[in-house]
Amino acid sequence: MSKMVPKEMESFWPDPPAVFRGAPFWAWNSELHPDRLTRAIESMHKAGMGGFFMHSRYGLKTPYLSKEWFRCIAECVKTARRLGMKAYLYDEDRWPSGAAGGLVTRDTPGFRAHILEVVENPPIGEGGECLGIFEVQFTDSRHMKSYRPLRDGENPAPGCAVLRFGVKTHDPSPWFNDGAYLDTMNPEAVAAFLRVTHEAYARNCGMDFGATIPAMFTDEPMYGQTGFDRERRISRINWTPALPREFKRRFGYEIVDQLPELACIFEGKSFASVRYHYHQLITELFAKNFSEQVGRWCGSHSIALTGHYLSEESMSSQTNSTGSVMQQYVHMQWPGIDILTDQCHELATAKQCSSVADQLGKERVLSEMYGCTGWDWPLEGHKFVGDWQYAVGVNFRCQHLTLYSLAGGAKRDYPASIFEHSPWWPYYRGVEDYFGRLSAMLTRGKPIRDVLVINPVESVWGLFTTSNTDDTKLIGQLQESLRILIFTLSGLHYDWDFGEEQILADNAKVSDGTLKVGKQKYRVVIVPPCLTLRSSTVQLLTRFIEKGGKVLFVGRKPDRIDAKPDESINRLIELSGACEEQPAEYRGKTRIARAPSRFHHRSERRSRLHLVYAPRNQGWPPPVHPVSRQAEQPHCPCQCRGEPAGSHVGCPVR
Repeated sequence: MSKMVPKEMESFWPDPPAVFRGAPFWAWNSELHPDRLTRAIESMHKAGMGGFFMHSRYGLKTPYLSKEWFRCIAECVKTARRLGMKAYLYDEDRWPSGAAGGLVTRDTPGFRAHILEVVENPPIGEGGECLGIFEVQFTDSRHMKSYRPLRDGENPAPGCAVLRFGVKTHDPSPWFNDGAYLDTMNPEAVAAFLRVTHEAYARNCGMDFGATIPAMFTDEPMYGQTGFDRERRISRINWTPALPREFKRRFGYEIVDQLPELACIFEGKSFASVRYHYHQLITELFAKNFSEQVGRWCGSHSIALTGHYLSEESMSSQTNSTGSVMQQYVHMQWPGIDILTDQCHELATAKQCSSVADQLGKERVLSEMYGCTGWDWPLEGHKFVGDWQYAVGVNFRCQHLTLYSLAGGAKRDYPASIFEHSPWWPYYRGVEDYFGRLSAMLTRGKPIRDVLVINPVESVWGLFTTSNTDDTKLIGQLQESLRILIFTLSGLHYDWDFGEEQILADNAKVSDGTLKVGKQKYRVVIVPPCLTLRSSTVQLLTRFIEKGGKVLFVGRKPDRIDAKPDESINRLIELSGACEEQPAEYRGKTRIARAPSRFHHRSERRSRLHLVYAPRNQGWPPPVHPVSRQAEQPHCPCQCRGEPAGSHVGCPVR
């Protein structure tokens, strides 16, 4: 697919193959009837869609994973095969993925997600397994001045609070059919999820895996979400029973001795190494026990794992739910994202995913898009939101949402319905033909990007607590500094990838003056404002500079290595270049940063391809538009004009 010659491209240009076309979330939200399902597929085919994700949704009356369920699945796969379409699977009853609609956790409480509940001044007889009780002295601003463990029956000193740390499982919920969410850091719990869900699909339709059924969607899996009840002064922290043992094995000290630092911040010390180590560990446990295990099952059954994780949009939201979403993408054959509403500000969300895909040679990058756009959203929006994401590496649209039924609350289920319910449906084939051609072109060759931006998410690991103080301002500053940097680079048409530190440790090497990360090569590395770097990253960047590479520190420089203060990092900083957070070269160009015309630059053999799209509120007034810049070249000009929200694809002639 990625090695098509131009002649082959011409042959399918009028009618791109199904694999390049969009495949919507097809919401199965009522009683299912095979003949009605077949008619809907035929309508989607006529509208130019290449397939559909069979997605259990609120309102479903046919029992999930029942014989009748699989009879409907079989009929849809048969129809897709007849029409040359793709029938994609979905691994959960509603979302988030993991509990199999409660079938895994309803009768096995040990497989339910766990929390570490922190109760201040707890009542006698507070439930849950107690890991520790501590005396804590707080300042007026709720920062810790000191803490110490309390023995059984010991009273705290006057003026001090008591914090009790107890382990609980999630309560049963109607959303999970009287089950609960899964402990995705527990390998046995995830194995049970695979047995209940994936093995059932393999038994019923496995003969079509890799052909009519190319992929299975996992939707918003996570290791949990923390919270803080200010009124009751209760914090909830993500947990799994094996965590204390794994923490001691991994880092050499007891996490239970320092539990207060997971929930509270020391006065004058926003960053804590124990919080950094805690988040590093649960990120690794989630990656190994959920993402890797599910991805390995899919790979061994000739079906791609696709979908997206919960809360990819910021470093703080990732820390709260997945740790580092880029580490999870490593294990997906077709990694993906979720872009809700009519917007173009989630540049980092898309770039995290496309960076991993290009570095590790993953052919498709999915985006679940168009959710929450409303019933009155025009087709111009479909093009614009798709265009900007394709320009930054997406090449597979999963439209949200095609509703099976509009009965009851379905009319308000994150509309619009991309189906016969919408008045523009008879004209939708034009949208699908356009993106089918674009997808086919953007899966050929490889992207040209020679700037690598270190992802500073690990600095947030050491700062993140359950938000009972105002120290989250520093997290916000780091996130805003990163946003300014990446939008400035993209606005000035320097294309770039993210470098995730664990992925760099596993896949990066210095070669011939370039930093090679998997299949990508970079000549410049930018370190955005951050607090800590891994020792492996410091060593890698030092070697890179010694071999002729360029490293640039922007704004605040780290003073820690592996989360601990370390002056040896100054040697790397002295060898590197440095600039302010918004260098003089970029000042006065904030308009470009806010609403850039983005581009995608690829090469295949001796040919090159550019995709450029224009902002909605302006076209391309200059007669010569600087399409792309590289670290070692001034720019590649392209003479073209574009209307607002327009796009241009071309192959420059040298």
